[in-house]
Amino acid sequence: MPTKPSVREGSLRNRRLPSLNALRAFEAAARHQSFAAAADELGVSSAAVSQHIKALETELRVDLFHRGPHSLRLTPAASRIMPMLSGAFEAIEQATEGIRQPEPLTELTIAAPNIFAIGWLIPRIANFHTINSDIHIRVLASGGMLAPAIGLDLVDAAIRCGRGGWNDGFGIFLFCENLVPVCHPDLLRRETSRDDILLGLPRILCEEDPTAWDEWLAMRGINPSIQRQSLSFADQLLSIQAAHNGLGVALADQRLVETDLAQGRLTLTNDALPLRRGRSWFLITGRNRERTAEIRSLQDWLLHELARERLDSPRASL
Repeated sequence: MPTKPSVREGSLRNRRLPSLNALRAFEAAARHQSFAAAADELGVSSAAVSQHIKALETELRVDLFHRGPHSLRLTPAASRIMPMLSGAFEAIEQATEGIRQPEPLTELTIAAPNIFAIGWLIPRIANFHTINSDIHIRVLASGGMLAPAIGLDLVDAAIRCGRGGWNDGFGIFLFCENLVPVCHPDLLRRETSRDDILLGLPRILCEEDPTAWDEWLAMRGINPSIQRQSLSFADQLLSIQAAHNGLGVALADQRLVETDLAQGRLTLTNDALPLRRGRSWFLITGRNRERTAEIRSLQDWLLHELARERLDSPRASL
């Protein structure tokens, strides 16, 4: 018949362990050769570290440190146990890390017009996650560029275009709106003069910004009623998509089509002077959220990205 395990062999063994807090205090102080540095690492006071070590010395009935006016040295007894103790703590750390669940991601919901989400935010959002791996970005995109289509009561932050002064939140300036005429490169190859581009090709109109073309043409001294054809789309994103497909010339915020311009999907027309009407893009946060750590991380990242782009691209400064 199998025999029962003895008390020594079984799970009822009584381990004579000193206080783990005292051992941690000693191990940290021994590594740093300083009670103050150990206290900083453990997040306690120097007095608490000193008390833990005195209690450990009393329990072990041996001195662990030679204490001088401005020095701290290990005794021979402490030098003998220090490597084994550090190894034991490393083993405990490795064992617990193997089963530790990762910290839950903090979710940050941002509302943005489609044109901003697709034209600027999505191509760069990986950069945010590289330095903020603990924050999950959730983007709610909408067609409205000028009117706040999604209220700040439903999201943590919103991207808006306008002249500022929204009553429901706190705004941080990102960059100015600069509308420039863009089209598919094939259209520009067919026409060579400014008049051909502006008068001979269809203008792509954006219904949410119906006066943009009239303002741009008036700025250039061209009668807006002189045109052969026009196409109309509900928002700027659809207008730019129509330009991608060679349907005519669209007015687009230059910074939001930088990727299309760089990759040759769109090109500036011969006369690409930007229309500036005093509108800008802002990050808006609720007044009760503006100082949270996640919002500050988002603000810092946006401003850093924009500052880097201003240095890298002369065109972005337009």
